[in-house]
Amino acid sequence: MSNSGKGLPANISTTLSELRKAAGLKQSDIARKLTVDASKVSRIESGDVSLIPDEAEEFLNAIGSQDAEDFRLFLKQRWEILGRPFFKHPQREALYQAELSLQKLQDFCSQENSSAPLYGEAKMHEESLRQSAEYLSSLRHSVAYVGNIGVGKTTAICTQTGLVLPEKNKAGLPRTALEVGSGGITVCEVRIRQGQDYSIRVEPQADTEIYELAGELCAGIYDDESVRGNSPTDEESEIKEVSKEIERALRNMTGLLRPKQPKKLADGDSIPSDPLKELAEESESFDALCSEFNQRLALWERKRRETFYDSNSNLSPKEWLQKTFADINNGRHKEFSLPKRIDILIPDNPLEISNYEVEIIDTKGIDKTLATQKTAANRADLQACIDDSRILTMLCSGFKDAPGTTSQSIIEHLNQTGQSNILEERLSLLILPQSNDAEGMKYDNGEEVETVEEGYNLKKEVIKTDLRSIGAGNIPVYCFNSASDDSRQFNAFIASQIVNLREGKIRRISAISKAVDYLIEHQEEEQVRAVRREVSRSLKIFLDQHLSLSKQEWNVHNYLIKEINNSHARTVWASMRRQGLWSDLNIYFILGRGARGEAYKAINSTRSKLIGILENMLGNPDMEPSHIFLNELISNWNSWCDDFLKDTEDIGREIFRTSLPEGDIYLQCAKIYGQGKQFRLEVVKNLRRWFEAPEQEHLYSLLKTRISDAWQERVMEQLRNLADEENHNPS
Repeated sequence: MSNSGKGLPANISTTLSELRKAAGLKQSDIARKLTVDASKVSRIESGDVSLIPDEAEEFLNAIGSQDAEDFRLFLKQRWEILGRPFFKHPQREALYQAELSLQKLQDFCSQENSSAPLYGEAKMHEESLRQSAEYLSSLRHSVAYVGNIGVGKTTAICTQTGLVLPEKNKAGLPRTALEVGSGGITVCEVRIRQGQDYSIRVEPQADTEIYELAGELCAGIYDDESVRGNSPTDEESEIKEVSKEIERALRNMTGLLRPKQPKKLADGDSIPSDPLKELAEESESFDALCSEFNQRLALWERKRRETFYDSNSNLSPKEWLQKTFADINNGRHKEFSLPKRIDILIPDNPLEISNYEVEIIDTKGIDKTLATQKTAANRADLQACIDDSRILTMLCSGFKDAPGTTSQSIIEHLNQTGQSNILEERLSLLILPQSNDAEGMKYDNGEEVETVEEGYNLKKEVIKTDLRSIGAGNIPVYCFNSASDDSRQFNAFIASQIVNLREGKIRRISAISKAVDYLIEHQEEEQVRAVRREVSRSLKIFLDQHLSLSKQEWNVHNYLIKEINNSHARTVWASMRRQGLWSDLNIYFILGRGARGEAYKAINSTRSKLIGILENMLGNPDMEPSHIFLNELISNWNSWCDDFLKDTEDIGREIFRTSLPEGDIYLQCAKIYGQGKQFRLEVVKNLRRWFEAPEQEHLYSLLKTRISDAWQERVMEQLRNLADEENHNPS
């Protein structure tokens, strides 16, 4: 959107050119109607000649099309608050409706001695309008794919974005431009969006993190029984290892690759050969091994961040992308470091969705070796996607086990933390069948389905039953077989979900605008004021009865303990080594989610009570003059509660961030490895002892105080503004 609604838009020359071409006119046709030289029309459309409003109107009259007339009216609109969008913006009319309502509210709030409840209502509508308009103003959206390693996310993404090569692979699937396999292939999150040409941008891991990963890989090798003769416990034997995709990249970066063929002995036998294990055997100490490994990484030489397709290459753009991505992803490219995120830029709109700028996010796969899949619900990067109102999240699962343990755990976690609204707004379940999965479906009588579509529909019915049992029966479900299904239909489904997101904001603007008009038109009517006084009285009673949050234990560390018990020992060890900041087990993120879960319990009853009171008023015919306002109040009440819950996450994270490292609690936990004890059990004991010690009571007291303050500021203060009956004087 432009910065101002006054004068002509900055892109008017481009718009005039587009309107002329759409009308089937040449520049010479416009020049003849304007009685000017054709070169002047050319300079106008190129932006070399500036226009005043009257000249622009003459140009539009010369075009004479309906679009030109619409644009002429668009130029006459006053945009004083939001700023003028571009003419082709798909929600331009809704934005102008918001603009007009904001102008009305601005005039209303400037009146002297306006009634305080009406003033509070006006400010409530103003904030809601601004938020909805801000959302619609941007045309950027993302689609994030979340699922287990090896479920087929990357193959589906490449198929739907056209990042496939002509020939098929050995399995008969499309040969993708991004590396795929049976799982554990992609080393980090990958994003695909439109750019000028094919290129790859890399956000690298910090050098310190790479050295940590290298240390963990070396530790797993150095402590191996065949190297040092150690005999760790069964649990400990699983710990000191990095994920296979990280190990593969680090080995490539150092040249310590295991050969394809085993080493042959003199007697004809063969044994597996591992140059890293041989290096460990030769090293005088663990530190010496790490030092040599880090030297071979040569991170000081890996400083490149971006690479572009060369049109002079003997490879096609997609072949170049395939090779270059694989080299970077596997640590084979000598100029790039270990990636934290890889951005793929392609010249086409990834999903061929018109009007919107859509980015694809292929999240790092969820490790299936975890003790349970419940830990997926507490991975910070995945939750960030789910929380973002501009991101449509696709929960991916295989066909046979759909909806899958991971998807169900995420859905249940959202319900438990007061985020059930997300389930219907921007969450979808994507089922990824393989080969003849759909044709194998059978009805209750044992008869097999006759078509793939019939199999899909039958499977969806089964999935919907499972989803209803966990309070998510309305989540959209889509089946997509990358080998055989039409990607255009899949993209159309995603486009419809994005449109649904935006239509929700359009409906909000329409509803609020009606409330604004009713407020202004009927503000002086005694019946309206009397009903509003009754609403204010009810709100005051409610406020008096709910001055503080309900009593809660606020033992947020129990959420952390549960998560550690559900996590792989390797993940716990990695988190302890990193002062609780490991991406797969971020201690502070989990404590924040725990605070949110406790806060949701504390407000759930209160939240429902007010909605019940307001719905009773809506059912009362005598309260009809306030029905529009009451509906808006319910919407805002839910938004205020959601904002409060978001705040509690931040509070929960920050309360413990500076205190937990005291006493080297993480170092103590990391050192438990190698002592012949059950690692996770001992870590849990240490952490529980720390959290429940008398010295930490002040942290829980501070947590409760700050959350109570947030409740007053974010929620109750908004109600007080609506319940206050004193006159408001803006001066």
